Amino acid sequence: METTQQNTQNFEFWVKITGENYNGSFPAPFAESLTEMQRGVYKMAALALHGEENIKRLTHEELAKYEIKFAVKAGSTDVETDILDIIEKLITQAFQDMTAEQKITIIALIAVGYFGYRIFDRWRSSKETLNEQEQHAKQMQILANVSNKYAELAKQVVSGFAKQSQNLEASVLKNAQDADEIVLKGQTYTQEDIKEANRRAERGPMRAEIATSTYRIIACNL
Repeated sequence: METTQQNTQNFEFWVKITGENYNGSFPAPFAESLTEMQRGVYKMAALALHGEENIKRLTHEELAKYEIKFAVKAGSTDVETDILDIIEKLITQAFQDMTAEQKITIIALIAVGYFGYRIFDRWRSSKETLNEQEQHAKQMQILANVSNKYAELAKQVVSGFAKQSQNLEASVLKNAQDADEIVLKGQTYTQEDIKEANRRAERGPMRAEIATSTYRIIACNL
């Protein structure tokens, strides 16, 4: 994942889209990709806080607390979001009895699974965490050795975020098919790559899902 130079640590680079229809804005179908990201976070919040991926279990206060805010920059469309701050907040609330090291491990695994290693390294450099070599070597072992009641749930949350990342990637490629280029999770997709990815998706098994809730996207031109 490529990083951006900016004045705030709150926003993390998520996706960059280049194309005629993506000059500081995006067409309506692409909004589904952003709601896909929000749904994924809400599902994992429901799992971590209430034990199941049911968005209806979240209270109004929790929906507001884990709502993602997006910023859209002019030029080719850079969509940025403060999702890592939200993940930190969620893990801190959901796994109160875990040690700081265990919480860091969960956040690190989610960051890697959702964004890739570059964004994990950027997050790590802004926090007082284990050094990179220790983190990569220990993160899975730490979770494997967790003995408290949250161990299995923590693994489910990490796995769930990784699954949501795959759903998100498919959604972006589907809903921005007219883009000239997409940079997502550190990988660059050319127009031909986008077409091929969608051809593969069409040949795969069909899946339908209905999610009921209210989602709000805040977009602003910077």
